[in-house]
Amino acid sequence: MNDTIDLACLWSIPGIGAVRLRRLLEHFRGARACLEAGPRETAAVLNEPLQKYEPGWPDGAIRDQVIAFTERPGRWICVRGEPEFPSQLEQVSELPIIFGFGEQPALSAEMLAVVGTRRVGRDGLRLTTEVSRWCIERGWGVVSGGAIGVDSEAHRTALSMAAT
Repeated sequence: MNDTIDLACLWSIPGIGAVRLRRLLEHFRGARACLEAGPRETAAVLNEPLQKYEPGWPDGAIRDQVIAFTERPGRWICVRGEPEFPSQLEQVSELPIIFGFGEQPALSAEMLAVVGTRRVGRDGLRLTTEVSRWCIERGWGVVSGGAIGVDSEAHRTALSMAAT
């Protein structure tokens, strides 16, 4: 679990996305070593200015927040490479870490990927609710970027049906 906590702390740094994180993990051979190296060495490895990383470098308070997140019922963190990480995401995403709420086994279910508009009328919301409900009743999960509009309506439907 400590490796997962360390990775979550790195992921919290503004400007560290999937590509930079992978470079850091390869260079330092792990999240803990990168955190211990600090922002100066991290910036040097990424060939970027120190000012980009120093202000957001995780401290003990960030680590405590990550640990507190995992200690709440129904909350979990899953890292790429762990058996629980969704195989669908291994194939199509650079995403290295997932912060989750609800049942972790739901990640292995069939998924409805919702990509919609933020400007949606009543008919669009109704259709989103109906399609989401139909899929959820058949055991599918709902995934999206969570934007306001169609995406959030699909998630509201899933939550109202306790499909988390």
